[in-house]
Amino acid sequence: MKTILERLFHKDGRIEIVNNFKLEFLRFRKILENSRFIMSLMGDAQEKIEGEYIFDRQYVLSLIDEILEKMNMVAFDISVIAPSSSESVYTLFDKIKLFANSYFMVDPSTLKSRPKLIDFNSLAIDEEEFRLLAEVLTWIKGPLPDSKPTVLDFIRHIFEQAIPVLKKDKDSISDDSFIKTLNNQSVKFNILDLGEGISSDCSNESISIHNLKCRPLITMITGAKGKESSSDTLSNIIPEWLALITNDRLSLRGRHNDQFLLIEVTQSGYLDSDFIFAFVAQPFINKKILPPFFKTLETSKGLLGWSYNLTDRQMEESLIHLGNHLLH
Repeated sequence: MKTILERLFHKDGRIEIVNNFKLEFLRFRKILENSRFIMSLMGDAQEKIEGEYIFDRQYVLSLIDEILEKMNMVAFDISVIAPSSSESVYTLFDKIKLFANSYFMVDPSTLKSRPKLIDFNSLAIDEEEFRLLAEVLTWIKGPLPDSKPTVLDFIRHIFEQAIPVLKKDKDSISDDSFIKTLNNQSVKFNILDLGEGISSDCSNESISIHNLKCRPLITMITGAKGKESSSDTLSNIIPEWLALITNDRLSLRGRHNDQFLLIEVTQSGYLDSDFIFAFVAQPFINKKILPPFFKTLETSKGLLGWSYNLTDRQMEESLIHLGNHLLH
């Protein structure tokens, strides 16, 4: 199977290039959306463990089914973006699914006799449903016996496969003629419009912010204007960015030496679909670029961060925060 990069210079030219990037853009977005859903399910389960909620065994089993379904979707999408990762991804998924099926999807009468994942003697958890849910959270977050892989291990692995592909794409197209450029203060943007991100009457290769229709990028740029430079700003380290845009979505990619930074945003005004995702490579982690409200997960390549279920105001404040630290 040809990768997106191998098809970049297809004889059909710009249309083929844009279509390939749309495919990658949409597939990676589905990975983000389904990963976010898994994180939301984990958060919901944690909330139920810590609060005074009423639920039954069926809720717990349905939770496992939903997580496995989303993991399967993520595995498919990463295999499209990075075909070479398919074997390792599905092997990991099968191990996690097998453990869930053999440990949780069993006759309830056998539950009390099986080995426990948690020392319940040290926890004030008496109800059987709460104990089962606590063990499911261990299956999600770990640690599991014999270093068996967890759901979060799967999420880490997915992004460890995806990030190198996105980084290579950033390197490969920054100087091509179908990219429009926007210079803003000390930062240059190479912009690929994937749909209604730039005014339709704009035919120039070099554009201004007035030609932009991408809401999240506009918010980041305008929010940074007029602000005092922060000691944590990365604009002097990453003065050039690749931006894949639509009217309400942004994929912002920057690189310094061999290190990569990625911001993904949907800002449509709908609470259930809007989010901010960030991948921050190791050298940048101590830079205080991530705004409040972020939930993070460490990987071998850097830090993953999600921010979702934000009000319009929180979304705007988060994008302004990112603009101040990245684009000022």
